[in-house]
Amino acid sequence: MLLNKQQIDAHCIVACSSDNLSAVGYLHQDRMLFSREHPIYYSHCFLVPEADEMAIKDLVCTIDGVLSGEQNVVLRLKCNSTADQHKQLEYQGLQCYYTSIKLVYNGNVSASAHCEPGEDLVINKSGEIDSDLLDMLLMHQSSERYMHPFLQREILNQYYNCWWLQRLQTNECISFRVESQNRLVALAVLSKPRQFVDLTQRPIYTLDFLYVLPEFRRQGIGEALICRILNDYGTATIETCCSKDNSVIVDILMRNGFSQIELNSFYAKHYNSPIAARP
Repeated sequence: MLLNKQQIDAHCIVACSSDNLSAVGYLHQDRMLFSREHPIYYSHCFLVPEADEMAIKDLVCTIDGVLSGEQNVVLRLKCNSTADQHKQLEYQGLQCYYTSIKLVYNGNVSASAHCEPGEDLVINKSGEIDSDLLDMLLMHQSSERYMHPFLQREILNQYYNCWWLQRLQTNECISFRVESQNRLVALAVLSKPRQFVDLTQRPIYTLDFLYVLPEFRRQGIGEALICRILNDYGTATIETCCSKDNSVIVDILMRNGFSQIELNSFYAKHYNSPIAARP
């Protein structure tokens, strides 16, 4: 398993059922998401579809074992799961607070070339940072559906602020802004590819952010932004994630050539007292 710098101290998480590998992932202390009240740990695990009740229990017990002796710990767990696995994770004390759909565009379908935001709206492409852009990013990312049940809003706002500033200042992102009379009304942010390429050797971009101000919705602006991105970068692979409950954006993405590849749920657990290590 390859880990980035922030995951060097990570613990490898493995769970088995009937001697078959059922789950694999990592667990590490999240240094970017800092709280004075309690240490915060982040885990990302992959479950095979056949992972059963015993495998889920083994997974959670393994995480508990790593955190044994810690006090007042908050856990964030990202994990794919079937409906039955989701029930088992919650039965083991994990609280689901957000589920996302991952979609991918691999150039098989052309974007609708006629998508335009409207005569009085202009799409501008930029890699620069300004206060309007950052304000819109934070306004969307700190909405209730992203809230962790055991973390204060201020902590998450600080995290997203630092995360976006780091990415924008290092020129890792490309922004597409829709403006009306010098007012920012919609924004999309595309991350530049790093070393990753897909099986066809195309670079992989990530659509990290797409937001339209409520009073400007239902005017085709979101679809116009997606079409602009695909017209500029449609020869590459583009990945994105959004809430499974956001049927509007899911429909727009799939209408323009994206396909759903997986579901990921985000779970939380708060350990109030030191955890007894379990065999």
